[in-house]
Amino acid sequence: MTKNRDAHSGSSDPNPRFFDGSFNMRHTTHVLTVILTHITKFINSFNPPLPNFVGIELLNEPAPGHHHTAALKHWYSDTIRSLRTIDAHVPIVIGDGWQTDDYAGYLTHAAGPLQHPHLILDHHLYRCFTQEDLDVLAYDHAGRLWDLNGNIRQTFARVTDKLESAGCDMIVGEWSGALNPKSLDPLPNQDHARSQFIQAQVDLYDQYCAGNFFWTYKKQWEGDKGWSFRDTVRAGLFPKLIGLRLTRPLEHHSHQARLNVREASRSRSFGMPRSLFTTFIAILSER
Repeated sequence: MTKNRDAHSGSSDPNPRFFDGSFNMRHTTHVLTVILTHITKFINSFNPPLPNFVGIELLNEPAPGHHHTAALKHWYSDTIRSLRTIDAHVPIVIGDGWQTDDYAGYLTHAAGPLQHPHLILDHHLYRCFTQEDLDVLAYDHAGRLWDLNGNIRQTFARVTDKLESAGCDMIVGEWSGALNPKSLDPLPNQDHARSQFIQAQVDLYDQYCAGNFFWTYKKQWEGDKGWSFRDTVRAGLFPKLIGLRLTRPLEHHSHQARLNVREASRSRSFGMPRSLFTTFIAILSER
């Protein structure tokens, strides 16, 4: 059962079957409730409960088109209500289907009636697939991400303001350092160009997002500094410092106060002691 026309949907069927009739939607809701039931039981079997379950996403990269947008939003609302009966606090994530403003508006209106404090909008950002991506050099991709008056930052600022006004948040659930060779081949120092592209993304996400996830941790074969997080770090292309920065010294605070500030920062959106991405970085550095 597909929810978009892309190759990663798992089917060669060109038509997204998720939207064909109500059975597929009801069945998907049932599957999600079963998954959340088992996960909730497992994490609560520990004392204290496991802290590294940061949310459940309803669909990955749905592409409803104009004909099925209303049906998808209706399904989102029904499924959120079903999952609320199992866990009243787990963050629920919905994909924006590359219609970020539209689905931010949906969450803003849905948060109140659904009485749900942890609704998260998931946006995916890549710059290596479209013809426009191919026509732009790596440094220019980075520049567009840094441009305070550019479309990307304006969109992120507008969307996050809208979401935060309703107690919601935005994450970038997929991003990478991958670029098409045409964006890199003309450049004398491709590693530096890629590192700037990565830094520009990190700066953007740190400023506006509640979290982000690099896709992916590693590939079957080593050496891909665009898609493999581990190889990117080993090559020195990933920033050494990410997340919130101190703007003033904390020496005058007690040790417990410093711990409280740190935990509050980590719990910015998810209400968890540690985000999965932060744990990810910590595990890597320990190795």
